[in-house]
Amino acid sequence: MPHRILGVNFSHEASVCLIEDGVLKKFYNEDRIQHTKNLEGNKYNNNFISLNKYINEKIDVVGYASWYKSYWHTNPESTYKKLHKNFSCKSYYDRHKHHIYHAISGFYFSPFDEAMAVVVDAGGAEPTNYPYVEVESIYYVNKDVCLAHYKNCTDIPNTPGADRIRSTSNHVANYLINGVDYHFNSNSPGGLAFNKSCLDMGLEWGEAGKLMGLSSYAYCKKKYNLNYDCVKLAAKTQEENFERTCDLINKAIKYRNVKNIIFSGGVALNCVNNYKYLNVFKDVNFFVDPNPGDSGTSLGVALYCYNYGKRS
Repeated sequence: MPHRILGVNFSHEASVCLIEDGVLKKFYNEDRIQHTKNLEGNKYNNNFISLNKYINEKIDVVGYASWYKSYWHTNPESTYKKLHKNFSCKSYYDRHKHHIYHAISGFYFSPFDEAMAVVVDAGGAEPTNYPYVEVESIYYVNKDVCLAHYKNCTDIPNTPGADRIRSTSNHVANYLINGVDYHFNSNSPGGLAFNKSCLDMGLEWGEAGKLMGLSSYAYCKKKYNLNYDCVKLAAKTQEENFERTCDLINKAIKYRNVKNIIFSGGVALNCVNNYKYLNVFKDVNFFVDPNPGDSGTSLGVALYCYNYGKRS
């Protein structure tokens, strides 16, 4: 009998996937089905149309993924338990492994036998304890293991919106924990830097794509009817992200001397900067996860349950 694992991401960009004997068979973006951008599955509980309508197979395990939000207004543990009432099989949920799921998902699609995964987002995992969340990480991954080497974590106040990323302190601490380099700080690194700049520019939270597009106007000779203070801020954010990612790439290669690099997490959608790395790292092979946002973590958790859980 085939071994089937269902992966469910019930945070924003909700998604469902089915793998059979380690091979992806079905994948659904719930927000596309329900016509709700960035749909959060935890607001719909059992109302996943993809689960109710398109998943008819016998399932052996359901793995659940989310980004860690219980510090704010949701309780992921209770949400996944509500969802799992629809199933009679085993379940798996671990709020600490959001970035691992990104790394595994990216590796699944890549042409590499082994790689270093550089994962950057606005804070999807709680690697230690509240209030710190993981925004940057580096993993070594092959078909059998996904091993952490580096985690950059920032503290997030217990308030929604802009206040989450407007820390005025600059606390920094470094620790080696179980062989992993942990960096704790009170700045706004990773994807939080884009969200902070978006809010400073009057854009909505999470509109990093608009910021990335606006940044290109800083280098045009022709002037347009734009707020050039915003253009300069967008360009500055892009430049800082490029320099920071170059540091992460160098760090990743130094850990294992593996020159296959995978980008995942929402910041992997930064097409302009992704192209620039080719000119700096001419002897490095790059691969961008085709589904680097949180919807890809449903595949990551399913693959983790299938193959990586006992080894990573």
